[in-house]
Amino acid sequence: MQTRALALVLGLTHASMAVAQESLDDIEPGVAPSAESASAGVRPTQEAQPTKHRPEVNGYLAHRESYTAVHPLPVVDTRDVPALTQLVEANVQVRVPLGNQKHFAYADLSMIYQRGGLYYVSDGAGNRTSYPNHDVATLRPAFVPSELYLSLSPKPYFNVLAGKKRITWGSGFAYNPTDLINPPKDPTDPNFQRAGNWLLRLEAPFEHCTLTALAAPQALYNSSGLPYAVLRYPSYAPASGPDTRDEHAHYLLAGRLYLLAADTDINVIYYFSNYYQDDFSRKSRFGLSFARYFWTDYELHAEALITRGSPRSFPNHACAALGASCDTQPGFAPGKLDARRVYPRIIVGTRRQFANEALASLEYYYQGDGYTPTEFSDAVMLMARSQATSAGQSTSDTASTNAASLPQRYSFNTMRRHYLIGSYNQPRIRDDWTLGVVVIAGLEDWSGLVSPSVAWSSAEWLTLSLFGYVPFHASSGNRAKVAGESYGEYSLMPFDFRVMFEARAFY
Repeated sequence: MQTRALALVLGLTHASMAVAQESLDDIEPGVAPSAESASAGVRPTQEAQPTKHRPEVNGYLAHRESYTAVHPLPVVDTRDVPALTQLVEANVQVRVPLGNQKHFAYADLSMIYQRGGLYYVSDGAGNRTSYPNHDVATLRPAFVPSELYLSLSPKPYFNVLAGKKRITWGSGFAYNPTDLINPPKDPTDPNFQRAGNWLLRLEAPFEHCTLTALAAPQALYNSSGLPYAVLRYPSYAPASGPDTRDEHAHYLLAGRLYLLAADTDINVIYYFSNYYQDDFSRKSRFGLSFARYFWTDYELHAEALITRGSPRSFPNHACAALGASCDTQPGFAPGKLDARRVYPRIIVGTRRQFANEALASLEYYYQGDGYTPTEFSDAVMLMARSQATSAGQSTSDTASTNAASLPQRYSFNTMRRHYLIGSYNQPRIRDDWTLGVVVIAGLEDWSGLVSPSVAWSSAEWLTLSLFGYVPFHASSGNRAKVAGESYGEYSLMPFDFRVMFEARAFY
């Protein structure tokens, strides 16, 4: 169990384990892997061992400290960005067999305490000045049930799963465009985020194929990580925070066909959603993915989501460029919901595992509904205008936070269309050390982020890690200009660098 937890933290397994199709909690001890886990795109590192029918408990304690060199910008509000943060997490993972290993309940639960301080804002003259400590919703203590579900397998070829579960069908490593259900990955540590969503899944696994049907009602109100309003809003408003009620049913339905053909993993996915985590109404979307190993150590994969229209918010050009009043029209609005144009999201990449266990990955991501150069300039202009008109007001939500997922080290919120994501990870340096680096580059304005990391397994049960996050940008490319300053996407990040230390003890 400690080995599995270490793999989640250090990201050493990447595509080698069964994370692309199922978590290890779905693999029955003592039973040979299914077609999905034994296929060319998924290479288990060890055979499952028989265990007695008794509960299995493991987990970890983590302590994280970070410093951020906050750099206030005219276009980005930094009032809720602390220079110093602290996070303490107590995690427990429990697997309880229900009569036998074919039926079980599983829970992955975390109690999180966090706090921050030392805030800065711009003084209007290009310098930073202190801002008072205040309540920030994202820094409140939280209870996070990353997964909490019941799995029943009455027949070898039929499984029923109900509860909160992270299910990822795509083959992408750093990002999964076909994933419409889960909290997004952190591309600087793709295995870190374990949180899923509430759903019901019916699955029929066979030797060379798997059929899946899934229904996911959206959790609309949450308290302490648990939902208390699902699918439809109640008749009453929340006790605190904004009133976002409507008359719609919020849900997602999905069907998937998985095939293992010619040593290739293939997924064909159909989604039908209605106001599920976006403004799409009765929308059909299609997903495709494949993964295959070549020459033993080389893997090639591709994943695509095909959508007509876009749910994202686009800037109002009249408000941004022409200085028109936005009192009657919002500066940002989902203006392409009903567009007939297809906006694909595609990721294509390759990975290679070397003889010394080092793993290199390179992926290209295309976001069809990303901002054009004009839309990006309009967005930056509106951000600057919003920053100027809201000066002196905290942007922190004072409502109770909905703890749906583990706090991310880095959030991959893309604005534009073309990205390159590369990573290199070298484990077992003098047995106990692991070095890694991730580079995310926006190919339109040549800005990006470099994230180096080092981890030391000082004991079998203890890992000490150091992470860095450094934005970079070039003077060329399609950049937005506001008040004489030019901005690329990653130069909008309101810090010069961030350093994070984490100690994690496993049990």
